Amino acid sequence: MSARTSATSNLCEECHQRPKCHPHPYCGRRCATANANRKAQSNGNPGMCIGCKSKPKFKDGNKIHDYCSRRCAGLNSTTQSSGNIGMCIGCNAFPRRKEGNVTHDYCSRSCALNSRGKRASHGLAIQAPTNIPQTRPDHACLWCKKAEKRIGQFCSLLCDASATRTAPSILEVPADHVTFKSVSGQFKASWRHANKKCPVVKKIYKVIVDSASRDRYFAYRDAVEARGHFASRPGSSLSVGNEHRRWHGTSRACNLGDTGHTTLCNGVCALCSIIRTSYDIALVGGNTGFSRFGKGIYASSTSSKSDDYSKNTGKSSLKAMLLNTVVVGKGHKLYHNDPNLTGPPLSFDSILAETGHDLNHDEVIVYNNDAIRPAYLVMYDA
Repeated sequence: MSARTSATSNLCEECHQRPKCHPHPYCGRRCATANANRKAQSNGNPGMCIGCKSKPKFKDGNKIHDYCSRRCAGLNSTTQSSGNIGMCIGCNAFPRRKEGNVTHDYCSRSCALNSRGKRASHGLAIQAPTNIPQTRPDHACLWCKKAEKRIGQFCSLLCDASATRTAPSILEVPADHVTFKSVSGQFKASWRHANKKCPVVKKIYKVIVDSASRDRYFAYRDAVEARGHFASRPGSSLSVGNEHRRWHGTSRACNLGDTGHTTLCNGVCALCSIIRTSYDIALVGGNTGFSRFGKGIYASSTSSKSDDYSKNTGKSSLKAMLLNTVVVGKGHKLYHNDPNLTGPPLSFDSILAETGHDLNHDEVIVYNNDAIRPAYLVMYDA
């Protein structure tokens, strides 16, 4: 057998581009489903819904879905007894997003917004919910403050879109809100410097980024997930793209985040610049003058480490720190400084700088601007 024939035999039998996930003939669930749908089409019979088994599978153009409807897919994908949170009712490819005790209908805000776009393209209006039941204030939507949050920090696609129209901006999180407790709890739990007393978190703001920036982030995250199958792997507890919340400290030239100051400044302020346009590798080193692992974007799971880089150039009783969502993907571990790096090794998505040699506290470094987005602005005692 020639080398070319052998290489071809190891490729997915559907897309013929990615390697097979042995012992299966396909690279992943999507290609397996596509192949099954194509075979069903050739027989002219879409088959019965694998959920209720009483109605035909839903056919959308050339694609045949496993279920008769999204409702059936949602009901039958969730298995409470096994701890499985079920599949996204939008794409039905990734698990639903889970935040604490709340399980959302979609795997991500991007998928929810895509579903919204499809409704609009079919002439289906997206209206504000009526007869909204009152919910606990600590779980309320950050925009309307009436219904319970279900899509990220918002109750509906309408509230999500309304908030996004204000981007770039920050939206205050009430002190009794479950999100405030989650973020401040992470801040306190990850303060690991014994020689520095953990300060009190005074205010937390949700960072609102524009839809184009958000879509680029989700596209990058989905591409990393497609390569690594972090969330879709059977039995996996990882999130899509192996996404994590990580800290980043930077300089603040204005009073953004102080009481009554929620408007981004137009001056030379690194904090406002990150909130306005996210991170830019071209500006790396401006705050520190040194990059241990080359020209990348740095974040840490240790809040007290990021505090070392949080600086005020003006007068304020508070300091600012950003909690970000970072697509870690497949991380390559390093224990020694390598300032000449321009990216992780081939087949890896990030660098995981481990403690024990050159570092006292961890860092994660990404080398793509779309691998990280600011999620929350945390204000704490200086």
